[in-house]
Amino acid sequence: MAALPATTIQEKLAEHAARLGEDVSRVRAADLDGFHMREAGTFLDLDLHGFTMFTVRADQLDLGIPRADLRGKYITRGTKHLVPKEYIKRLTNLGNRFRTSLERNSFNVTGPWRWVPFTAYARWKEEWAELDAELTALKAEILADYDAIKVRLAEIYAQIGAEAWQAHLARAGADDLDASLRDRDRYVARVVESALARLPTPGDIEHGIYATYYNARMLSLADVEADRLLQARREAERYEEEARAARADEFAQAQRRLVRAGEEAQRRLFFAEAEEKELEVRERRIQLQAMHDAEMEHARAQIARDGSMYRAIFDQYRAMIYEAASSILAAIEKHGYLPGANARQAQSMREVFAVLNAHGDHEIEQVLEQLDQLVQRRVPNPARGDKATYDTGAMVAALEKITALTVASAQRLAREAGSTRAGALMV
Repeated sequence: MAALPATTIQEKLAEHAARLGEDVSRVRAADLDGFHMREAGTFLDLDLHGFTMFTVRADQLDLGIPRADLRGKYITRGTKHLVPKEYIKRLTNLGNRFRTSLERNSFNVTGPWRWVPFTAYARWKEEWAELDAELTALKAEILADYDAIKVRLAEIYAQIGAEAWQAHLARAGADDLDASLRDRDRYVARVVESALARLPTPGDIEHGIYATYYNARMLSLADVEADRLLQARREAERYEEEARAARADEFAQAQRRLVRAGEEAQRRLFFAEAEEKELEVRERRIQLQAMHDAEMEHARAQIARDGSMYRAIFDQYRAMIYEAASSILAAIEKHGYLPGANARQAQSMREVFAVLNAHGDHEIEQVLEQLDQLVQRRVPNPARGDKATYDTGAMVAALEKITALTVASAQRLAREAGSTRAGALMV
């Protein structure tokens, strides 16, 4: 039998992490082909979090648009800033520089992963460390200025609320407003409260704005097959070792019986029995080898099928998530807020995903957890009579990230919908 690799997949990942000087938790397996790429570089996925948390969608009260005004039905509301624009520009610039640094030192090859040659990895890590330190300093600066930002935010939106109230009054009159907002001071207070309620907390800023990355050790189907063969061989060797030990023990016991008995007849009987058992063991070994060879052939056939089936199943549940997220986005665009039925649909998305996520899809899992938290948290909505509603802006951002992550699977599944394999999988 040909010699098999002496390392398992986990050991390969640890070896890859050691070569990069990274913790093994930052290395994942990627099922791809390409021996040269595996030996000459690493795959890397950049993940930026919270870089847009200081911009949200403006409310109709902020804009002074009456309920019956056509602008509210046909013109999309813009965004409003919750911190000075300088901080937003610097944060956006940092995010772009994180991406540009990776793009400058890598190649786009598949999905979210970019291939970084080992020759460029050290330079990219130096740039990453500088950018990460700059991000930490920027967060510290915002946190140090947080109280002043909050006071300034209240002052600015008090002015905005006063101007919006005047615009509303001139356009439709006070009767168009809810009774609790016909008074100018109450209207202004509502606008200020809405802005302050959407300002992220210091904890959100400290822990919610960060950049991270993951490395991947590229694996081929041959690696997976070799790992399975290695495990099968180790199991066979363990069985043979146990059988050998059992035979040795039985032989020793029989010898002790012969010594105690001291009779030639019993000794002849012992050797006859030993020869018979040795024949049985040889036959059993032949049977085990035949079973082992058949199992290995089955494993190779199974691996050949798994690749396309794995991708098809992966695309199916991602396409389901894409359709649900698109439906919820359409409902928000139509109504200007998240209806209750669509809120339940958002919760159902995470429940269905939890059942179907046999592939360890961490990207979708993280965004769905964020969406689920937003569904469970409500804030006062001045446009709906101060009724507690969902944070529409944050929810739209989460849904748009979900559609961005899943649109490729939805398109691929649509192209392959007529094939026999896709039809079978749908059944």
